[in-house]
Parts: sequence; C-alpha cells; structure tokens
Amino acid sequence: MKNNASIQEDFDHELAINQFPFSEVVTGSQKYIPFLFEEFSKLAPRPKYRLYVRDFVSDEEWEKDRAENRGYTHTSNSRDIVAANFVSTSDLELKVRELHNEFRNKIVDDVVEENHLGRFIKDMETFKVLTSLNLELDHFKKYVLERPDINHYNNYARAAARKMIALTNKLRIPGLKSDLLKFIIDMNTENDFKLMLWLNSDKKDGNDQLSRNFSYLKTLADEVFYDEIDYQSTLQTKISPIKSRSDPKSFKNSKYAKMTCQQLIQQGEGKFIEFKRTLRIDLETNKHGNKAKQAVAKTLAAYLNSGGGALLIGVTDNKEVIGLDIDFSSIKKGDNHDNFKKNFDELISQKFGSDYHHLIDLNFHTVDEKEVCLIIVDTKSPTPVFSKDETNTSQEFYIRRQASTIALKVNEAVNYIHSYWP
Repeated sequence: MKNNASIQEDFDHELAINQFPFSEVVTGSQKYIPFLFEEFSKLAPRPKYRLYVRDFVSDEEWEKDRAENRGYTHTSNSRDIVAANFVSTSDLELKVRELHNEFRNKIVDDVVEENHLGRFIKDMETFKVLTSLNLELDHFKKYVLERPDINHYNNYARAAARKMIALTNKLRIPGLKSDLLKFIIDMNTENDFKLMLWLNSDKKDGNDQLSRNFSYLKTLADEVFYDEIDYQSTLQTKISPIKSRSDPKSFKNSKYAKMTCQQLIQQGEGKFIEFKRTLRIDLETNKHGNKAKQAVAKTLAAYLNSGGGALLIGVTDNKEVIGLDIDFSSIKKGDNHDNFKKNFDELISQKFGSDYHHLIDLNFHTVDEKEVCLIIVDTKSPTPVFSKDETNTSQEFYIRRQASTIALKVNEAVNYIHSYWP
C-alpha cells in the first residue's frame, strides 16, 4: 500500500501533465486542491508506465537525451527552425522502447509490482464531469453557426443551460458548482466565438450578425445560470426561496458594489463597469454634441435592462484618469457640479423619461487629484427601458454583455423581455 507521500508525488505529476478543464477555477485558486487530492487518493491504482521506466531512466537523463538528439533543420542563412531532422534513434530511446514492451508484457501477464501502480487524474469523476461540461459549452458556442434563426434561441439556451447545470450537480466538491457557473457567466465566450467564425471559412459572410446572435443566446443562458446560483444560495443559508429573492445578477450583489472608485478603475471595464471620457463633448470635434451623450445613455439603458453597473465619466478605456475639466469648461458659469448634474438629469429625461431617475445615483470623486463622476445603477429596472436614438426620433432596446453594450432588434427584444420580466 502506497503512503500519502508517494500518492502526493503521483498527484503532483499528474497535475503537471494533465490540466483540468476550467483549470482557472478548479486549480487556479488552490482552494479545491485538498478535495481533488482526496478523490485522487481513493482511485483504484492501475499499471503506470512512467513509474516502471523511472526505475531505469531518470527524468534528467531523458530530458538531456532529448535535448541532444532531437535535431533541427535550419535555413542556410539563419538559425530559424524549419522542421525537425530525421535523426537516428538514440541508445537511451531504444532502451525506453524496450522497457515499454517489457511493461506491456507484465500487464498482460498480470505481474505488475505494486510500486509500478499509480493513479490517473483522467479516472477522477470530477475530471470526467468537467470534460463533459466543457464539451457542452463548446456545442453551445457552435449552435449559432448551425441555427442563425433567433426564434429558436430561447428554448435552446434554456435547455443547454439546464444540461450544463445537471452536469455540475454531479460534482461533489463544496462550492465548485457555483464557482463554475459564475465563471461560465463571466468568461469571454464572445472572443471564442469570433475566433470560431474566423476559422470557419463557410461563415465569412454575416459575421457581425452572427456575433450579435451569439451575444443574445449567451444572455438567455446566463439568466438560467443566475437563477440556479440564486437557488443554491437560498439552500446554503437555509432560507426559504420565497423570503430570499436577492438578485445575484445585480450590481449591488456583486463584488464590485463594495469597491471604491479607485478600485473600480483598477478593475477595468467589464459586464458591470464602463468608462467614458466625457458626458457631453464629442472628442472628434471637441465640441458639445450628441455622440458622447448618446454613448452614456446607451450604457445606462443597458444597465437598467441587465442588472445594473457602474459608469465612470472622466476615465479612458485604458484606465487613464483625465478628469471632468473638459465637461466643466463646456458648461455655463456657476457651480460645476450642480450644472453637470442638471445636464445629466436632462439627458435621462430626454432619453428614458423621468420615471427612472430614482434608479440612478450620481456622485463625484477625486482620483489621482482629478475629479471623476461615478454613476451607479444598483439593479435592473422593474420594467423594460427603451432609449431614444441619437436623433431622438426612434427608440432602441439595449442590454449589457461582458464588456459591451448591444442594441437588440425588435424580435430579439421581445424574446429577451419575455424571459427577463416574466
């Protein structure tokens, strides 16, 4: 029977060569490592070729032999590698091949010694569940390529999300399920999808629309994940779901709600954080215009439709604090703060109507000796919010994705509203 030290060594080696799916969550924080080791130590040991060869060839010997005998082909005028040479097999490599054959025969004859038995991470139930979950997520990303008609998205998104939740229900490590669902919600699957489009030569046309479709599909699935996280939270606190309907989708229940203005800037833009340089000055013309105001209105409308967020004015996309001097200098003389707030209130009334002022909080803060404006939307609006376009002639419906604001088409908005305000 192997002792814990040898099992630990085997486990560490397995972790080094076999990365868990969703490794950022599973092994990144280290908090789940003890649970993983406990599960690993309970696995039935199997013949392990590495443990047999190690009795005859050390890792250092093998690495040195590979370095000396791998061989490369170079161009005539440089050291740039073109391809590996076909070099003769080294004596050590021949020896390792013989050991492999010997060990295979030992397995067949069932005479493998106990010290050559080891465990494999891929035998762990946690590894298998995570692999299946990763596969389901991959299928989810590809769905839009196969079905561009968004009328099918609502049912599919919910079914796919529930299937992924069912897989996470098989996990036996406390807290891992919730962390995985939160990770899937926050992960930048949009970039993965865009890469998939780029690699798929048959889908070059209409890529922008397909990306929009995917954002819409992901939003629908996230709603199911959020509801599951909320339900799990009520179970953990042993409070009736009827009495505890806190909305984990909301900014006020996120980690960002407790951050200072400086910390929000350091965090950078994301689902709950957005930066704008000015409230009312179009930087292309350096004059008072509608473009800057429309950008602010779009973000706030998306926050109101998607669970809230923080908008910082006077900060660039790359986190540089430039302050509010540009806006202050464009406003008539008087109290800068008071006039800024009046301009902001006029914008909200013009774009949304006066019913939403109480959902939006505005304050000024000093960061790096410069003033910035921090606007907070705590949670989603009790009713859908439509915002007027730049010309104030028509209305648009915006939602928030991972680090962007998108406008939904009429049929997309209808489906979203139906699922978000049932």
